[in-house]
Amino acid sequence: MYQIHGANTGSRADIHRSRHTRIVSRRSPSGRVNRVVQRRGRMMNVTVARPSAATPAPAPQQPAALPSSGAVPASYATLGALIADLAPEDPLFCLSLATATRTARDFSSRFPGITTYALKACPLPELVATFAQAGVSAFDVASLQEMALVRRIDATAPLHYNNPIRSDTETRRAYEDFAVRHFTVDDAVGLERLNRAIPPGDRGDVEVSVRLRVAKNTARIDFTAKFGMPPAPAVEMMRAIVTAGYRPAITFHPGSQCGDPQAFATLIASAAEICATTGTTPHTVNVGGGFPVAYDDARCPPLAAYFSAISLAFNTHFDPARTRLVAEPGRALAAPTMSLLTQIKHIRSDGSVYLNDGLYGGLLELTQIDLHLPTRVWRGSAILTGPTEPRQLYGPTCCPIDRFPSPVPLPAEIVEGDRIEFGLTGAYGLATVTHFNGYGPTQVIGVDEILTRVN
Repeated sequence: MYQIHGANTGSRADIHRSRHTRIVSRRSPSGRVNRVVQRRGRMMNVTVARPSAATPAPAPQQPAALPSSGAVPASYATLGALIADLAPEDPLFCLSLATATRTARDFSSRFPGITTYALKACPLPELVATFAQAGVSAFDVASLQEMALVRRIDATAPLHYNNPIRSDTETRRAYEDFAVRHFTVDDAVGLERLNRAIPPGDRGDVEVSVRLRVAKNTARIDFTAKFGMPPAPAVEMMRAIVTAGYRPAITFHPGSQCGDPQAFATLIASAAEICATTGTTPHTVNVGGGFPVAYDDARCPPLAAYFSAISLAFNTHFDPARTRLVAEPGRALAAPTMSLLTQIKHIRSDGSVYLNDGLYGGLLELTQIDLHLPTRVWRGSAILTGPTEPRQLYGPTCCPIDRFPSPVPLPAEIVEGDRIEFGLTGAYGLATVTHFNGYGPTQVIGVDEILTRVN
C-alpha cells in the first residue's frame, strides 16, 4: 500500500498498488519530495481515510471523510517549475485542483438547480473528491465501477444511474450494493429489469426517469439515435412508471458541446407536455449535460445563456416547489482541470511534427470531434513565443490514423525537444487513454497554474 499526502492537510488517500498503478517519489534540487501517480488503467483503487489509526471507521451510512485539498498534492506552482525539476520525456497530465474547485463552485452556484458530476468525463478519484468538496452534491454514473469509485469517497452521495442500458446483474447490484435510488429507462425492457430487481414495497423511494429522445441535433456529438424515447412512447412509459409505484421523473441530454441554449428550453417544454398528458408531477427534471467548453474553435454562448434559458423554461412549465431541477455536467466541470504536456520527437523537412502522444493517448477525442485545443510551447522552463505557422501533428504510434484532424498553429521556431502543452484536456483525456503500441500518458502531477480557458 502506498500513500499520497495532500499538501498541509493531514488527510490522505491510500493507493493500493496493482500492475497498473504505482507511486513514484522524486526529490527536487530543493529537497522536496514530489509524489507522482503513475497509472495505466482508467481508474485507481482509492479509498479516502483520516490519518489517525485511532479514528474509528465511519458508519456504513455516514459519508467517508474527504481530503481537504485532494489526494494529488499541488507539487508545483507552475508548469515551468515542473519542467525545470523533472524535465519529463514522457507525456503527462497536469492536474490543477485549484481550478477544479473554482470550476465546480462557479457552475453549482450559478446553475438554477442541483449540480451532479458525470464521472465518464474523468473518473480520477482526486478530482471526484475535490468536486464533492466544492459543492457537487451527487454523481451521474454509468457502470458498477464508477459507483464503486464514488462509494470509496462518499458512502452516501446520491448516485444517478442514467445509463439506460443495464443487465439484470448490474441493475440488482446498483440497487442492493451501491444504494442507487435514481434510475433512467428508455424502453420497456429497462423498466422490466427494475421491476425484477426492486420489490414493489420499496419502489416509493426509487426515482425512475423517462429519457426523451432529442429530435434535432444542435451538438458536436449527436445524441439523437442511441438513447431516448419519442414523445408518444414516453407518455406510455411515464404511465407505466407511476403504475409500478416508482417516483416519476424525466430526463434528456441535448448532446455534447451543445451550441444552442434554446435546445434545453425546447426539451423542457417537451417534457412538460408529456407530464401534462399523463397528469404527472415529476419529482425531477434532469436536463443532462452538453454544456459547452470554449475551445479555440468554439463559437458557443456563455454558460450564463444556458442557465438563463433553462431557468426560464423550467419555471414556466414546472412548479419548483414540487419538482427538482438537476444537471449532470461532465465536460464543463472536468475540461479546465487538466492540461496535457507532450514533447516533440521528430520534425520532418516538410514541417510536420511528431509528438510523444497523440490520438491513441490523451487526445483520443480528436478522432470524434475536431477540437481546437488551446496550446502553448515550452522551451525548457520558458514559454516559446513569436510568429506562428500551421503544422500538421502526428502521434507516436505506427497507425496512420494517429494524425491530428487539422493543422495546429505553433511558433515557427519550434525544434525537437520542445514541449507542447494542450489545455482543456481534463474531459475525455485521461479517461480514454488506450496505451496502443505502449504509448500514452501514465502520470498525473499536481500543478497550480495550467493552460485553461473557462467559458
